[in-house]
Amino acid sequence: MANPDLAALLTEAVGKSWVTDLSQLLAIRGLTDDTGFRDRFRRAKQTAKARFAAWVKHELNISWTKLRSSTARSSAFMNTSDSC
Repeated sequence: MANPDLAALLTEAVGKSWVTDLSQLLAIRGLTDDTGFRDRFRRAKQTAKARFAAWVKHELNISWTKLRSSTARSSAFMNTSDSC
């Protein structure tokens, strides 16, 4: 799993079957007003992003800020090229 914290949260919310039957994830619609669930969901995503940024820094020696700046420039270039 790319995000074990999120996977654990989803399993807790809807059961294990979502792993092989993604339609089971529709059950989280009922949790949209649950601030505790939303907070844990957000935290799981943020933790995974931080873990990935640390891995990129360690393995590739690229800071996340530098990577984001490079991506923004690439997107701007691509948007400009599309209009030609």
